Amino acid sequence: MTETGLALRQIRMNLGILLYDMAREIGVGAATLSGFEHGKEELPEEARRRLVEVYGIEAERALRSEEAK
Repeated sequence: MTETGLALRQIRMNLGILLYDMAREIGVGAATLSGFEHGKEELPEEARRRLVEVYGIEAERALRSEEAK
């Protein structure tokens, strides 16, 4: 699991949002979101924007730090 994926997973879990529900809300499959959380998938830009909308500023910081790598 990557640092970014772990942070996003923790935020999602703290909010009480199931993986399936979050995936549906951001427009990707559950397997894709799980893969992103585990560092095995890249998310489309639109899904990244939706993650920031749902998770808030913490996710935005995590996504930016991942892009800098």
